Amino acid sequence: MGKTIEFTPTELEIMRFIERFIGANGFPPTLEEISVARGVTKVTSLQHIANLCEKGAISRTKYRSRSIVVLHSVRDIGSGRDECVCYNCKGTGYVERV
Repeated sequence: MGKTIEFTPTELEIMRFIERFIGANGFPPTLEEISVARGVTKVTSLQHIANLCEKGAISRTKYRSRSIVVLHSVRDIGSGRDECVCYNCKGTGYVERV
């Protein structure tokens, strides 16, 4: 088995958005497009993107538009490659394998 990456529900939502966007358009979304899709500010989206980079799920080049590269696809879940764990952050302590 590969690397296990722990996502918050928001991070998982962003990962799925990025992958759907790339699949539909052939290139990654901008920070603005992620923010508009989620209804949040660019600063909030940037914080989540930075966390995903730190976890090794994606990489990006600072100050460069459309530079997000997915390193560990959430579509690989269950394929025997990488495994992602999404933590339910509603205080229940419940861990959901996605």
